[in-house]
Amino acid sequence: MYIYLDDSGNIDSTDGKLYVWAGFSIQSGYKKLGESLDEVFSKFPNSKDYPEKKALDATAEEMDEVFNCLMTFGSLRICYVVIDKTMVTSNQKTFSQAKSKSKEQSENYFLSKVIKRLAYPYVDSTSNTAIVTIDGSPQRSDESALRLHEYLSLRINLPEWNTNYSWNNFKISYDSSPNHRLLQAADFIANMILEYYKSVHYGSKYDHRQVYRYMNHYSILKPKIIHKLYRFPNTTVF
Repeated sequence: MYIYLDDSGNIDSTDGKLYVWAGFSIQSGYKKLGESLDEVFSKFPNSKDYPEKKALDATAEEMDEVFNCLMTFGSLRICYVVIDKTMVTSNQKTFSQAKSKSKEQSENYFLSKVIKRLAYPYVDSTSNTAIVTIDGSPQRSDESALRLHEYLSLRINLPEWNTNYSWNNFKISYDSSPNHRLLQAADFIANMILEYYKSVHYGSKYDHRQVYRYMNHYSILKPKIIHKLYRFPNTTVF
């Protein structure tokens, strides 16, 4: 199984009200998916000040092209978590007494909720290895991947209710290189989810055009969304 993840928003920033981790898994065929996405992304101009196309300035048509490409892969599954940052305390956002870890532990906590759902085995799977690729650079080099590997192994394998499957290996890698098409797609998903919830649930003014746009994007992805988790006032289903 192959899993690709990215976040949108910043957990320890005062900018914006929401924080998102989103990703997708595919059982196999990641190279073919990457090639298909390359055909799409190669047509887009790079974002200003970036060596690749970012979702932050993608047009509605560009987002639709990426999402429609993802929908052509049968085993693809999407999961996301969206958090109202006002419900996260300052000590939960960063670990001030461990600067080398900083906000990485908080990020791992939230992204693990997404990985946990995406890592549920496919029906006909014979492998118990999950290859997880995260957009970004680790704060602790190889130790970051090791710590996340240990955390995921405990979080997914140890619960008493989980008697049906276990994962003997999580292969964790971080990648900040430009034009990694699978991670670019994860960036598009995470950004769209953030903007969707901002527009539909947190907009100070109800902009019908924005709401309509992001509801259309969401409707494309919806058939592949297997889990959605959120932490909002009065509606927490974390």
